[in-house]
Amino acid sequence: MSYFHFIIFFLFISISVYSQNLISNHSFEVYNDCPTGKNEIEDAVDWYNPTSTSPDLFNICNSTTVGVPSNYGGYQNTKHGNAYSGIALYTSACNCREYIENKLLNPLIKDKQYKISLFINKADSGYFSVSQNSNTIIFSATDTTNKY
Repeated sequence: MSYFHFIIFFLFISISVYSQNLISNHSFEVYNDCPTGKNEIEDAVDWYNPTSTSPDLFNICNSTTVGVPSNYGGYQNTKHGNAYSGIALYTSACNCREYIENKLLNPLIKDKQYKISLFINKADSGYFSVSQNSNTIIFSATDTTNKY
C-alpha cells in the first residue's frame, strides 16, 4: 500500500507559558464521536484537517482499525489518557503531506518566550523515518486551510 509510507503519532501537544496550555484539547481526549476509521481527526474537538489529506484520530473507544493501543499503524500506547492523532508526513502516491490544525486558546504575545512540546512516535508500519529537524509548526493569524 503506497499510501502508508510513513505515519507518525502525536501523542500530546502543548504550547505553554508558565504551565498554561494554549492548545485546546491538546491530548485529543475530547471527541464528538468515537472514531470508526481513517480520516476522522475532526471527531476530536477543536482539531481540523486543513488540507485534502486524511489525518487520523486513534482512541481507546475503538477496538479495531483506529483503536488504542492496537490499530492499522501498529501498536502504540498513549503517553497519557486515551487518544492520539496520526499523520503521514509524506505519501508518494499523491506527493502530499498531512497536517492537523488547532486554534490557540489565547493569542501569542510578541517578544514573549513560549515552550512547545510534543511527543512523536514512528508507526510500526512506517517505512521511513524523518529527522527531528524536519517537523514544522506554523503559527498564523489567518486560516491555513488548504494552503500547505
